[in-house]
Amino acid sequence: MSYIKRDCNICSSDNYHQIYKISGYNIVECINCGLKYLNPSPVQTPYDIYEEEYYTGSCNKKNTYNVSGWDYFDSEHYLAICHRSQQTINVIEKFVHPGKILDIGCGIGIFLAEARNRGWSAYGFDISEFAVNYAKETLGLGNVKKMDVQDIDYQKNSFDAITMFHVIEHVLYPKELIRRCYTLLKPGGILLLETPDISSRRAKIDGANWRYLKIPEHLNYFSLKTLLRLTKEIGLKPINIKREVESTGLLIKFFGKKEEARKFYDFWFTKKWFRFAVEKVRAFKEFISGTIFKDYDNVQVIFRKP
Repeated sequence: MSYIKRDCNICSSDNYHQIYKISGYNIVECINCGLKYLNPSPVQTPYDIYEEEYYTGSCNKKNTYNVSGWDYFDSEHYLAICHRSQQTINVIEKFVHPGKILDIGCGIGIFLAEARNRGWSAYGFDISEFAVNYAKETLGLGNVKKMDVQDIDYQKNSFDAITMFHVIEHVLYPKELIRRCYTLLKPGGILLLETPDISSRRAKIDGANWRYLKIPEHLNYFSLKTLLRLTKEIGLKPINIKREVESTGLLIKFFGKKEEARKFYDFWFTKKWFRFAVEKVRAFKEFISGTIFKDYDNVQVIFRKP
């Protein structure tokens, strides 16, 4: 794998200092704007990470740090993603009517399948051949293809909404990707970005052990401040900000064991009232932990193209 030294992709400054050295890799901070990023970074996306094992949570590649993937096919996780996708679509539809949507880094296509079921014309791409095949063959998503971000070939002003869930931190040149998204959106269209927030209390407490310092998978480590600065320069207007906590942990505390908590969750998650209760508890947890104590995992921002 080839590596390249790079300047800050937000402000183009070459003035930075090292904040972490992990397994021979350097994570630096731009002194001018505060963006944190891997430097040197891989010249090309490490495609071999995103094979089937990445989507079953058993990824164990050499020369990586904290890269394991998720088990998307675990029943609890799969149902949770479906439900969370429905919630996200509810939020999106507050700002734009169902139309044509593009999910960049669509993975196995769960979000796009839910969008299609709601009347959206669903498009997506991913660098993983395994994920794209699953999206097309199992979920029947005909407008999903294998492609990297630098090869985007859609027409200008063609999408009502573009989503990127945990993608921008993987990209060598995020400003160029956001600029491309701007051109793909119709006037009035929206861009949803979700990424880990390195300015969160949890990230600061964990330091070099923060679980989102996935190397060399993650190349950029955004805060809400640096994310807003990046998008402002391109002309996007933030219209909705949400700080997300991935799990409340209440069931595990109640049952004492993760396995027992999962059995309970799997059994009751099919019930509408249970999903409603989980949603309300998680929203309360996000307000307390995310807004007040800043103890959260990810930040999600929706932007509008004027």
